[in-house]
Amino acid sequence: MTKKRPTRREFQRLETQVDQMFDIVSSLATGQAQLADATRAIADSVGGEVGKQLIILAAMTERTQAVSAGVVTNH
Repeated sequence: MTKKRPTRREFQRLETQVDQMFDIVSSLATGQAQLADATRAIADSVGGEVGKQLIILAAMTERTQAVSAGVVTNH
């Protein structure tokens, strides 16, 4: 049984498929980068909000403890 040599048309079809695969990989890489940026932005904004709430909670706790101890606070 002899092997059949690929035709020029088959090579062109394969080249087209490889080009399409490169386009898909490039698109996926771009999408991954955008997703990573968006994820960092979410983490930054959530982290900022959590930080603000912790500062407020700490201040409220400090004031409550000061009042309980009889310390006057004006802030």
